[in-house]
Amino acid sequence: MKGLFSLLSFSALFLSAAAHTTVWYVAINGVQQAKHVGIRKPDNAPGVNYNNSPVKDLKSNDIACNRGGSREVPKWIDANAGDDLTFIWYLNQGDDIMPSSHKGPVMAFLTPEINNINGANVWTKIWEDGLVNGVFGTERLMRNQGKQTVKIPAGLKPGKYLFRADMAALHEADVLYSRNSARGTQFYPNCIQINIVNGGNVEAPKQVSFPGTYHDGMPGLLYNIWSPYLSNYPVPAPGGPVWKP
Repeated sequence: MKGLFSLLSFSALFLSAAAHTTVWYVAINGVQQAKHVGIRKPDNAPGVNYNNSPVKDLKSNDIACNRGGSREVPKWIDANAGDDLTFIWYLNQGDDIMPSSHKGPVMAFLTPEINNINGANVWTKIWEDGLVNGVFGTERLMRNQGKQTVKIPAGLKPGKYLFRADMAALHEADVLYSRNSARGTQFYPNCIQINIVNGGNVEAPKQVSFPGTYHDGMPGLLYNIWSPYLSNYPVPAPGGPVWKP
């Protein structure tokens, strides 16, 4: 019986480690687009139809939009400044949103530099959900059926933008990836192509770089979420302050 219990425990740990998440759909003001439309799809991993794996190497260009995220996809989603933009996350379509172990903050960024995603200070942070009353943003995301809704900044200048949805899963963050590549914080960046057709003359202040903004010395990157002192986690999510136009 002890051997069976150990085997089951190991299997559960393996499945938890292998299970991830990604953005499958986008909605504008509650109107859901077709599957994968406008999303710069990460490259498929072997045996996986739609890559839901994280990026852990903070020095990799993939930290901006995940593997393959530098390539434009055919469809741009029209929206207006001030609209509600919803990223809809799944592990696999029709499956769980993500494993319950994937606790951590959730963030959103934008850039008009659609062909320069790894440039210096081209991104702007527009939204975050960190740790509030002992509950992480990823936990609220799961309670909300995988829906991460952010407001497109009011008065934003019309044009094409990439909106970057991301989260930091901390279930293996007790060790830095640079010290042990089998562990470390897991980031899940997804970039969505949005065409702002009606807006104003507001330009986002470009402040954030990927790679560069996430680094080993960043508060909250090295953290043991299984500690009882969860209230000590830095409340701001990674990526600097939220821009408030």
